[in-house]
Amino acid sequence: MNRFLFTICLISFSIVSMAQSPGPNFGGLFGFNPETHDNMPPEQRQRIAKEIKQNVAMLREQGIIPSSGARGQKEVTVKFAFPLRQATGFNDPGFYSISNFVDHGAGGTVKDFNGGTRTYNEHLGTDFFTAPFWWKKKDENAVEVIAGADGVIVAKDGSQPDTSCANCTPSSPESCWWWNAIYVRQEDGTIAYYGHMKQNSLTTKGVGDAVTKGEFLGIVGSSGNSSGPHLHFEVWEDASLTKLLDPWGGPDNPDYKTPEEGLWENQLPYWNPKLLKAYTSDHAPEVWKQCYNGAPENTYDKLSFSITSDTVYMNGFVADLSANDGTTKFSFKLYRPNGTLYTSWTHPGWSYNYYYASIYYWFKASTLATPGEWTLVLTYYSGESATLKFTLYDPTPLDLVSFEAKAGSNNVLLNWRTENEENSDRFEIERSADGSTFSKIGTVAAKGNGGTGQNDYSFTDDAPLAGTQFYRLKIIDIDGKTKYSEVVKVNFDGVLPVKLFPNPANNFVDLKNTSGFNKVTVMNVSGQIMLTKPVSGNETRLDISKLTQGLYIVRLTGEGRDVRVKLIKN
Repeated sequence: MNRFLFTICLISFSIVSMAQSPGPNFGGLFGFNPETHDNMPPEQRQRIAKEIKQNVAMLREQGIIPSSGARGQKEVTVKFAFPLRQATGFNDPGFYSISNFVDHGAGGTVKDFNGGTRTYNEHLGTDFFTAPFWWKKKDENAVEVIAGADGVIVAKDGSQPDTSCANCTPSSPESCWWWNAIYVRQEDGTIAYYGHMKQNSLTTKGVGDAVTKGEFLGIVGSSGNSSGPHLHFEVWEDASLTKLLDPWGGPDNPDYKTPEEGLWENQLPYWNPKLLKAYTSDHAPEVWKQCYNGAPENTYDKLSFSITSDTVYMNGFVADLSANDGTTKFSFKLYRPNGTLYTSWTHPGWSYNYYYASIYYWFKASTLATPGEWTLVLTYYSGESATLKFTLYDPTPLDLVSFEAKAGSNNVLLNWRTENEENSDRFEIERSADGSTFSKIGTVAAKGNGGTGQNDYSFTDDAPLAGTQFYRLKIIDIDGKTKYSEVVKVNFDGVLPVKLFPNPANNFVDLKNTSGFNKVTVMNVSGQIMLTKPVSGNETRLDISKLTQGLYIVRLTGEGRDVRVKLIKN
């Protein structure tokens, strides 16, 4: 992958107010483009090629893959699905952009499949970089590499460090160049490289094991000769590794002149403007961090703001921002808690094309003044919109000294401390999957009039959501007045026990905490399979009405996990 050219635009913006309210303060427009390389040296490629060829020969002897014959003009038939996805619990509008395609140039010139220069000299694959906050995404296992097609693993290495941020040089040790990668042979004989993955994140499957399209292979990292987390995807015609295939169909690809001829099931547009993320924070985020220094980027995300002391930052992140041509690239609308428009404004972009860009504005919360839930709608010129909700609050009647959430192995523990309680009745604990829509999950009684003393409270969420979630306190007085605490965020990556209810059951049984599994099977005590069903999401319902009375075993499998639960059918 490539380093980024960092450009800041602090002028040349426009605000068009459609309501008689103060406009926002412009923070900046930040753009990034590649400028360095991630090629492997010949020695590394030769070692990879040798390992692949040896393993393919071994697998042929074992009958795992067909024996070789004269290839002749055998047709390449593979069609690849997109090789990345967001992990469970992550739901940003977008999560990647492309920095480099295969180079088809000659004589030192560069040319990608579309006749552009979105590549560099002798680049042999496609670089998908994660954005925004690529180090944070790596740490949180947010972006998964998945198999683009059915095939058999013919080589893998997953033990290399994953925080490279500068390119190797001829004087670098050999270890600098080695990446974490999986190499898959498709059914038509083609070989696909999936490289630069996170250390120790690769599938437990090994050489000779089959993988299916969409199956988990690993996590995006920055191993080997890499300047940041990304996936390098590369395709060869067969195990001889003598003919490179560019899967992108276009006028300057010598093999595939149109997208239909190319090797993607659904080829993405060459220039693909997309909204990646939008959120609010109480500081300007660290939009780009070249090197990992023990911690990821500071995002400062926040959903609730004190009217008396906070600043509300409104941040947008996009892929493929085209040069300013006089058209609007960003549109913003800010609505009051009562639904009326407070103000709106636009931005025309900047004078260059960027593969990744961010923009932010800010308000003093005291300027907005009205407590309650505000709504911001950000629209990108791609046509995509993000709706953000954030809360402005007055200081509560009691002093909320602290409020925090910590993830355990199978629950989330909330702790908070108050001072100067007067007329306090109860705390209602609310949870949200997206930070916008909250639901009550519990109640804790207030300890009453605490005077100047301190009161400590706790609440355990025994059924947290997988991935990121948000919590807040609804503080209710004896007289019915309510206030909200700030919102806290926590990422739960523990393993919740699978719950099955009711049990015993008659017609239907519900399974909970099934995230990470892909199939459920019901077997009788003799091991005979009575029914199977694919699993998607955190809850699954089974229709057992046709089963006879007796004891059954419910088995869930997927991503290296195998859980069995007893079920009694009435």
